[in-house]
Amino acid sequence: MPLLVVCEEMKTQTYYEPLFKIWVSVLIETDPKKAKEKVQKLCDDDPLEDIGFQVDAKTIEYTTNSGGQRFVVWIRQKSAKHLAHELVHVIMMSFERRRILLDYHNDEVFAYLMEHLMHEFRRFY
Repeated sequence: MPLLVVCEEMKTQTYYEPLFKIWVSVLIETDPKKAKEKVQKLCDDDPLEDIGFQVDAKTIEYTTNSGGQRFVVWIRQKSAKHLAHELVHVIMMSFERRRILLDYHNDEVFAYLMEHLMHEFRRFY
């Protein structure tokens, strides 16, 4: 079940997608320094390389201690276009890890997963 946590002005929601067995966290934070700190905590405090918080949105892929796949999506402000863009990265990285080839004849899985994730994170746009 999705969880929404509101801390100060930062909004974070984490969702487990059971079919692909991925964790996806989305957070909104206008301050890049605070965003980096929150992303660090969501990634179990593992050291992060410079992941570029100079942009308006970013997706970080992280492997959990149990070998699971986790994504942290940071967006500077509520935005359907940035959220959709970053969720495409989440889906494509998930497909790559599972060796799912995406082509014109095999796009329904992508479309359904995109629709599902956009619905789960609808409060971010």
